[in-house]
Amino acid sequence: MKAGLLIGFFFCATLLAQDWQSQMEARAEELVRKNGPGKNAAVKKQLLAMREEDQALRLKLFASRDNGTLEKIDRKLTARLKRIVARHGWPTVDLVGIEASQAAGLILVHSPDHDFQRTMLPTLTKLAEEERIVPSDIAIMTDKILVSEGKLQRFGSQFRFQSDEDAACGGSGAP
Repeated sequence: MKAGLLIGFFFCATLLAQDWQSQMEARAEELVRKNGPGKNAAVKKQLLAMREEDQALRLKLFASRDNGTLEKIDRKLTARLKRIVARHGWPTVDLVGIEASQAAGLILVHSPDHDFQRTMLPTLTKLAEEERIVPSDIAIMTDKILVSEGKLQRFGSQFRFQSDEDAACGGSGAP
């Protein structure tokens, strides 16, 4: 009986995950249909390259636990994003396309500059309401800002892997 329930649970979870994925894809297609593929190819290319740099280094540094280098890269990418925002405004889907717009969100989410995140949050919320950006990063950024202020998360998106050794030494598990 337990095995049957477990199999049923995993089957339902798989269906829900597939449904969630298809809903996300449909939402992205709708944003592209409404906003187009992006009109600023140069900024689009720059943002996509920044995302690749962020992700490649993040994977490498997570494995080595070199957080100092990771923060240095995050600060560099944040500075580049600030220059883009100052010059062009927030990279919306209509400006740079959906992938590059999401790349900008990723860089902002990874930014150690919580003041910049806090400053951008109202703008991003408005752009999401206008269906000009993908809204998913807003929840993550909201939680990052709250955690940086020592407050409880709203969406529960922030976590930190904690080894048994860290827990034995009194690690809090907070991000």
